[in-house]
Amino acid sequence: MSQFDFGTIVPELTSGTQLADRLNQFRTAQNTNHSGPGRPVYVQAGMIWLDTSSEPWRLKLYDGADDIVFMQFDPAGNAPIMGLGGEIDAASAPSINLAQVRSNSVRITGTADIGSFGTATAGTLRFLQFTGALTLVQSADIDLPGGANLPTATGDRAVAVALGGSAWRVISYTRANGSTPVNRDASVAEYRGKAAKLVKADAAFAAAAYVPLVANYAIAPDLALGFNFKVQLTGAHVLAFPANFSVGQTGRIRVFQPGGCSLAYAGGYYFSNGVAPSLSAYAGWWFIDYFCDEGFVHLMASHL
Repeated sequence: MSQFDFGTIVPELTSGTQLADRLNQFRTAQNTNHSGPGRPVYVQAGMIWLDTSSEPWRLKLYDGADDIVFMQFDPAGNAPIMGLGGEIDAASAPSINLAQVRSNSVRITGTADIGSFGTATAGTLRFLQFTGALTLVQSADIDLPGGANLPTATGDRAVAVALGGSAWRVISYTRANGSTPVNRDASVAEYRGKAAKLVKADAAFAAAAYVPLVANYAIAPDLALGFNFKVQLTGAHVLAFPANFSVGQTGRIRVFQPGGCSLAYAGGYYFSNGVAPSLSAYAGWWFIDYFCDEGFVHLMASHL
């Protein structure tokens, strides 16, 4: 590994032996990418050289003012290292040009929503970190996980790859808490709505809370809204067949009979011993447990 430039050769002052020596040194410099602990003194704009001052080694391009790192290597492990260059700040804006950031690691500052990452050669990678809350806008220019706008938060990280032209795809997104946009912790409403997200125990217990039903003539439970329901009868009612049920879903309907009211059942229900439960005419609580099967719902009632 070496750095050498033979400068200007003056024929009448250079012997054949001297010329051979200089050419051999220059060949070695060329063959080792002008490697050394510092920028070659003969550097010119456009020159590529290998910085071996420390590990990892860094392959740099001199642009006339700065050395741009575009590849790093682990000489002990004989492998390239991804995530090139130090992290560089780029202010958020409706359109930012990631390809012009002189590093693969970019810290997005500010809170302006982003709808474009600019134009770049297909395969260009950028490792992003966000310092604040903004919205990445799903569009033909930015393809986001889940195909929808993505709000960011401080500490969130993403990996974006250019598809060519102005099209980019975010192939990875991680929240500061380690979750992802698709598999983040589900809220109670999302769990009840069967969202494809991770569920914490407290959300699961909260989702089991009783959901009030409207005491119309036809009492209509919507199983996308909860698992357990409650209603107070006000007269003669029919328990309508539930909407949005899933096979295997179970739960309970708590019915308060104030006295003198009745409850019939719509088609689609199956009952223990084939007999529909009949509520007592006297005041008290009744519990109707249900189990959703393929195309019908099993009911079993008990009195408290």
